[in-house]
Amino acid sequence: MEKSYILITGATSGLGLKTALLLAQRGKRLVIHGRKNNVAKNLSKNLLQAGASEVVTCIADLSNLKDINSALKEITFLKYEGIVTNAGITTTKEQYSHDGFEITFAVNVL
Repeated sequence: MEKSYILITGATSGLGLKTALLLAQRGKRLVIHGRKNNVAKNLSKNLLQAGASEVVTCIADLSNLKDINSALKEITFLKYEGIVTNAGITTTKEQYSHDGFEITFAVNVL
């Protein structure tokens, strides 16, 4: 039987972290997304200790299309049983991504 994973974006804090921990306790194989490699690696260790059968880390700034494309090259070969799209931002400032998109649209939609 082929391995299947659950991808969780924004897994390093808040609801994404809580979701990752609950799924780890159920022995799931996880792909956790975060922006900082050291934070994701530490979380990976904690999730394995909590019972996850396997953890793959995916590091990307979701406001940067180059980061997204690089990350996708590493994880698209996996089979998924679910995706938790938790990562997102909101801001009252007018900000734009590296690629010229409004930042909230870039992270939450693209």
